[in-house]
Amino acid sequence: MTAELEILHWIHSFSSPGMDALMLGVTTVSTHAAVWLLAAALLILSNRERRTGCSMVLAVLIAFTIADLVMKPLFCRERPCDLAGFELLVSVPTTYSFPSGHTAMAFAPATVLFLRDRRAGAVALAFAALVGVSRMYLFVHWPTDVVVGALVGIVSGYVAALLTERAAARWGRGPPGGAEG
Repeated sequence: MTAELEILHWIHSFSSPGMDALMLGVTTVSTHAAVWLLAAALLILSNRERRTGCSMVLAVLIAFTIADLVMKPLFCRERPCDLAGFELLVSVPTTYSFPSGHTAMAFAPATVLFLRDRRAGAVALAFAALVGVSRMYLFVHWPTDVVVGALVGIVSGYVAALLTERAAARWGRGPPGGAEG
């Protein structure tokens, strides 16, 4: 954990009031996957991208199940803020650290978007990466928590997209990626 602690200190070396506000804002809008579920709801309401929105919701649910309901209780890893006296900008989370649920639930819908639209997906993946950085900047996750959270999210996104396409094909719901018939 010494190398991981050094990485956290390096990330936090960029600290400033503006950076604090940015990282706090990124973490806040991604709590409970709020920004992602809002985007998914808007897509579901559109006729052209309903399937993408549904895939995003499914991806978030899969990522949440794997990261928060299975892995966190299984590994019981303490957070950096529990082991060292860091001054936190957020309240101390009550769940375990490994893996990062925020990161998993950011990469999952971002991966779905990337599979549907490379340009929008690249922006979404960049924001998902920023979510992971924000969790480390705020001293609530170790770097390995974020890396594994990203991997859980990517796999969840692929699985959700695959399941959604298979369901659409089975029930004759039009071409992949969007419009239903």
